[in-house]
Amino acid sequence: IHTREGHRPNLMDLTPLKGEHCNGIGKEGLHGRLMVRSEWGNDIVPELMPATDGSECVIDKPGKSAFFQTDLEFILRNTNIDTL
Repeated sequence: IHTREGHRPNLMDLTPLKGEHCNGIGKEGLHGRLMVRSEWGNDIVPELMPATDGSECVIDKPGKSAFFQTDLEFILRNTNIDTL
C-alpha cells in the first residue's frame, strides 16, 4: 500500500489552518500545482511506483494521516490485513 498526500483540484479539502501555514499548496510549480491530485508533480516517483499487476494500491490522503478521510481501513479489512 502506497500513500500520497494531495488535495482536490478545487482545494475544497484544504483546511483553513493548513492553508495558512502551508501557503504553497495549490500554487503553480515546475510540475503542476503543488500537492494537488492528478497533477504530474504529485505523482509517485517511477522507482517507487506500485506494481502494475494490481497487487498494490495508492491511498490519496488530504493530510498526514493515512486513515483520516481515506478508504485505508476499508482496504485493510477487505484484504484481511490486521497488523501494520
